[in-house]
Amino acid sequence: QPELTGSGPFVFKKLDGPVASARASAAGQEIVNEYRYALTPLQPGQLMFPRIRVKGTLAAGQGQPFDVLSSEPIVFDVQPASPSVQPWLPLHGLVMQSFLQGAEKPEAGKPISLVVYISAIGATGSQLPSFEQDLQSTDFHVYREKSDAEGSISTDGRFLLGQRSETFTLVPLHGGKIQIPALSISWWNVDTGSKQTTSVPIRQLVAKGEPGSSKGQVTDLFPGASAMILWVPLIGLFSLTIGF
Repeated sequence: QPELTGSGPFVFKKLDGPVASARASAAGQEIVNEYRYALTPLQPGQLMFPRIRVKGTLAAGQGQPFDVLSSEPIVFDVQPASPSVQPWLPLHGLVMQSFLQGAEKPEAGKPISLVVYISAIGATGSQLPSFEQDLQSTDFHVYREKSDAEGSISTDGRFLLGQRSETFTLVPLHGGKIQIPALSISWWNVDTGSKQTTSVPIRQLVAKGEPGSSKGQVTDLFPGASAMILWVPLIGLFSLTIGF
């Protein structure tokens, strides 16, 4: 196993490996073990990742140990984070989708599922944000049902690929208009050097049930009047019209 301890201003996480392969060389066939890590610099400027050490024993050397260092350190020229994107999320690309389940006939007190799916190039799924706090509303209660995060490497080995899916249960608190807020992510496009925002629009449902205290109410044109006083003349008028 490679030793990456004491790596300075970096955080690294193993993604996969060893992936074994064989290749020809002047001395004969060589067996290659490949390891892949996600390496995150913690500060801007010219940073040096130290030489990597590998220890082991020689199979043909009667248990003779070996201690090998990589030929040279790796030097990075790290750009500073832009203050316009908080929290900082540098990516090559990002796509977001959402859809509702069980919202064909919404009712007050009847749960609805909201599924949010994010796919990114340049980060793992665990680095992508959650929307639980953004969904807080006076129209419904929200509960996070499940959250799944995945990370992989592109087939050419150049990019991190991340996916995050979250399922929320929304319980409408009243009848009438139920507004699900727009969801958005601000991120930094490292290819164009610019801030971008990816979002899904506001959704509005009309739920069956008693209207809420602040939304969906019908204005009372005769406050303080008895309902019977209002309806008796109307019923009489309708009867006269039908008779005529």
